[in-house]
Amino acid sequence: MAHPLNNLIPCRWLIQRWDQPPREGVSLAWEGEFITAVEPTPSFPDLAVVPGLVNSHVHTDFLQLISAQNLVEWIKHVVSFRRTLGSHPSTPQEITLVKHGTVAWGSIVAPPWKQEPPPWKASRVAFLEVLGDEGAPLPPRGLPISPHSPYSVSPRLLQRVWRERKDSLKAIHLAESREEVAFVRGEENALEREIFPLAGRRPFPRPRARSPVEYLATLECLDEKTLVIHGIFMDHKDVETLAQKGVSVVICPRSNLYLSGELAPLPLLMEAKIPLALGTDGLGSTPSLSLWHEMRALWFYARCRGWNLSPREVLLMATRQGTHILNLDYLTSLEKGKEASFMVIRIPPEIPPEDLATFVLLQGDLHLEALYIKGQRVF
Repeated sequence: MAHPLNNLIPCRWLIQRWDQPPREGVSLAWEGEFITAVEPTPSFPDLAVVPGLVNSHVHTDFLQLISAQNLVEWIKHVVSFRRTLGSHPSTPQEITLVKHGTVAWGSIVAPPWKQEPPPWKASRVAFLEVLGDEGAPLPPRGLPISPHSPYSVSPRLLQRVWRERKDSLKAIHLAESREEVAFVRGEENALEREIFPLAGRRPFPRPRARSPVEYLATLECLDEKTLVIHGIFMDHKDVETLAQKGVSVVICPRSNLYLSGELAPLPLLMEAKIPLALGTDGLGSTPSLSLWHEMRALWFYARCRGWNLSPREVLLMATRQGTHILNLDYLTSLEKGKEASFMVIRIPPEIPPEDLATFVLLQGDLHLEALYIKGQRVF
């Protein structure tokens, strides 16, 4: 089959999905935005064509790291930041995402919900953030929504969101700190003592619960459209609840380690087959918007903890599983009919196929030669 030269890439290795074996000596062809064929080729350069990265949780309105010793201190600085500087334009940060090989992202958009078109027509899933009490405005129906957290959204507003937005994706920061655990238990906590007065709010009546997950379950605010962001302080019972409700979890390793000193209980989540994806959070709590750095932080942390986590599984969290939880079905693989959004990486000829995932995880960004979004080369 003949193809326009600029719509055909021969490669030594093609990774259509990271849970499938690589294909050797093929050409990837596309027309417009979509892949049209994968065909054998007699000659090929030492390149690997692999899925583009998916950042499933990012705040793009921060410009630099906010220095703090813990999450509560960090929130204080964020409140001050919002009051004095407001929100910065997201486009420069989104351009940075793309330069790190990201082809799609789930972005939290703070009120008043203004946003520019994503660069290079990349796929942005915008979660419109909601805070406050029952009378707070909600985004139009059908749009993704982010009720911020159990301590910044009253029980009535949480219930309203889940009642009126059953068909919408809903992302909530949950089980992110020990102070949040104390909050839902009705114990003395720094959130009510320090953050509520700063935000001009009073503590609101709420049910007591053993954990943040149980708190949402009591309010009937968990379903298959729910994305739990962070999910650090959860036990076996919490994970069972998430699995029963069909909830997905997005882990932000470097932000979690910086602000809370721990990560989500990955072995429990994987054993329960809960969909897992990766996010960077924002530049306010992490030094870069690179998913490569995020993947490596997770993988090295897992090795230090003795968790059984392979490079291939980490790459799946940063690609296919991200597209799954963000409902981006057209990005799930590099197969005929799917979107032509992918990375091209130079692979040393001595790398065997069984080591491809490890090489890409640890050094892929250092050998990144091109990124295509919707069939167009963006660098």
